[in-house]
Amino acid sequence: MDSTSTTLRSVLTMGAISCCTTIEARGLRMRYGTTEVLRGLDFTVNRGEVVALLGPNGAGKTTTIEILEGFRARPDRGGLAVVARPPPLAGA
Repeated sequence: MDSTSTTLRSVLTMGAISCCTTIEARGLRMRYGTTEVLRGLDFTVNRGEVVALLGPNGAGKTTTIEILEGFRARPDRGGLAVVARPPPLAGA
């Protein structure tokens, strides 16, 4: 990536979702009772990218996907946008 495209990307993403961002998650936290399953999860997925969530059992992979799909309640904390919109509410 040349310096011009790096600068353009910086301008597009300052304080807003980039034109090419499809999923943006910042500081996601989710708790089931006393068990914290997501602890400040941050990630961005841009258009055309293929992303995998890897981790041991109980790491929060399914919870993360279900929050993105709207099958679970919103996270306790943090921000989330899927194609520049919040995901649907679970059960709505």
